[in-house]
Amino acid sequence: MGRRVFLHIGTMKSATSYLQALCELNIDRLAEAGLFWCPQDVRYEAVKDLVRRAPRDGRATGSWSGLAERIHRHAGDVLLSNEMLAALNSRQISRLVRAFPSADHHVVVTARDLARVLPSHWQTTIKNGRTWTWSEFASAVCSDEPMPDGAAESAHTWFWQRHDLAAITARWVQVVPAEQVTLVTVPAEPSDPEVVATRFVSVLGLDATGWEHPPTRNNASLGAHSVELMRRLNGSMAASGERDPDHRFRRALGGALAVDTSLEPPFALTQDQQDWVRRRAQRMVDELQGSPLSVRGDLADLLPMERAQPGAVDPGTATDAEMLVAAQRGMVNLVDTFADLRSGSDELRRQLRAKEAERQALEDRVSEQERTQRRSQQRGGPPTAASGSVRLLSRVGQLARRLTDTREVGGDEVAGRCRGEYGRAESRSPSGPHLAPQPAHQGEAMTTTPQEPLRDDDMESTTSASSPNPGSDADGTDGDATDTVDGDSGDADGTDGDGTDGDATDTVDGDSGDADGTDA
Repeated sequence: MGRRVFLHIGTMKSATSYLQALCELNIDRLAEAGLFWCPQDVRYEAVKDLVRRAPRDGRATGSWSGLAERIHRHAGDVLLSNEMLAALNSRQISRLVRAFPSADHHVVVTARDLARVLPSHWQTTIKNGRTWTWSEFASAVCSDEPMPDGAAESAHTWFWQRHDLAAITARWVQVVPAEQVTLVTVPAEPSDPEVVATRFVSVLGLDATGWEHPPTRNNASLGAHSVELMRRLNGSMAASGERDPDHRFRRALGGALAVDTSLEPPFALTQDQQDWVRRRAQRMVDELQGSPLSVRGDLADLLPMERAQPGAVDPGTATDAEMLVAAQRGMVNLVDTFADLRSGSDELRRQLRAKEAERQALEDRVSEQERTQRRSQQRGGPPTAASGSVRLLSRVGQLARRLTDTREVGGDEVAGRCRGEYGRAESRSPSGPHLAPQPAHQGEAMTTTPQEPLRDDDMESTTSASSPNPGSDADGTDGDATDTVDGDSGDADGTDGDGTDGDATDTVDGDSGDADGTDA
């Protein structure tokens, strides 16, 4: 069991994608420091399972217990980063902490000013299929009390459950000592994204000097015209019954539309909304100043600017002509992305053909050894060197053909696994190897866990990775795993039938990037 378990709980849209990508890029440095980093594909499904939310496809079943077992087997410290954790209720927090009873738990909360969070969060809901307008969302959130309207009330409750820092930390300090909770602030713009990286890594007791940093524009925001285009497209898709359950289409389109955002006006809060958010932020800062929490950075970073962003417009005022121009740019960028994918696919086919030729040559040599063996037996002579391995060698050709025909693995893996099979067959031969010996690492490929079959989904993942908006916030997809703002919750108040917050399990799209590479 690790001596310390660091829980990076968000909040959403606070450079979480950037910091998660930072850890992924420097996983070797973390390992050298004895820190176990929970991979993205594991930590999101595991947390869904932790809070007992039924997964869409069953992948999360048992995944929390599996992750907990991996953590228990690790002898050093552990870092788990997932922005869904900020919204956990006290019961869920207790269950998480009890999973590692002998560890010292350290909670890391990242936060940024709310005037930047609000537009970014609304944009995420649009990428996840919602249809409410920017003015509807901003008005619902920028209110002291929830509006009586169902959708507005849901938006207000959902947002503040995930961004009221005072309330979030109050829930966590009921289970974890306040002295072991650290708030990391995202600097005000403009700023170097490495500043928040240095602050975050310092909480782990490490120095970020020399670390590799992720691209600063890997999760860019949309302009006012492009995001309104997506919002209206969501309505059309819903009306026609078209489904995009994993948001793959919307992520690809969002990445294409985000390439030329400088050609469109931004969207932001009105001056009245800016004033309200600044007052709300000041109340949160006042409450935090009286708490025993540690702070890396400056609480003043959480205060929005006094003036609203100049030049910002309401996306709802976008004309058909403006959205048509945005759509044309998006189509051009999608074609470029498709061309890149096609080129990569052609290269894979070339590699497969080369490995097929190599496989055929290997089969020919096996057949020749079989003929030699038969002739020797017919003459009544002593067994040849191939007598102990011919049967095993014949499996090599069958294996290669199956791998190639079904595309279960890549080209290099075909040769590696075939050579591994041949190497084991040769080791059983009484007279030693007949073919030129292969490097040891080629044979080892057979002992590794087989890769999953190459599917169309893999090509779609490549689309995200090669597009300007690959989504890594890790938040999975946009860099973030994604659920809609309503969290697929069955109740208007955002709670599940057991009284717990079902929305706490929603994964969010990656923090939309600003020029500083942290978030929109």
